[in-house]
Amino acid sequence: MPDAKHRGLSELATRIHEITAPIVEQDGECPAMLFLRQPDGEVQLHEFEATRDPPSEAREREIADAVSASAADAVVLVSEAWAARPDSVPEGSRARDAHDAEDVLLVAALDRWGNQVVLESLVAKTAEFSIDGR
Repeated sequence: MPDAKHRGLSELATRIHEITAPIVEQDGECPAMLFLRQPDGEVQLHEFEATRDPPSEAREREIADAVSASAADAVVLVSEAWAARPDSVPEGSRARDAHDAEDVLLVAALDRWGNQVVLESLVAKTAEFSIDGR
């Protein structure tokens, strides 16, 4: 059974997913976002400056710097991503190159106690964008 810290992280990830999923449904895409939960429970949005596609080492450095400069006890990264079965990804390629690649909304939460929660929802790219699994 998860402890209180893990439950709190799961609730945070779920809450952020509930906030960001409609962005995909409304706009057809979701920019990468980083949320920092402070010890008092306040959640702050860190907007990325590094916007290259694919995210580069500059994005990784930006995440590390934002977390280091904060007293945050948890971070949540939100991004659209590609998902595919590992055996369908051509060798030396990425998931987006697979024949069965699917667009997903990824919410990954980590806290200072080592807990982690990852939520992945399929983005259905039809005439109306929708999130599967909400």
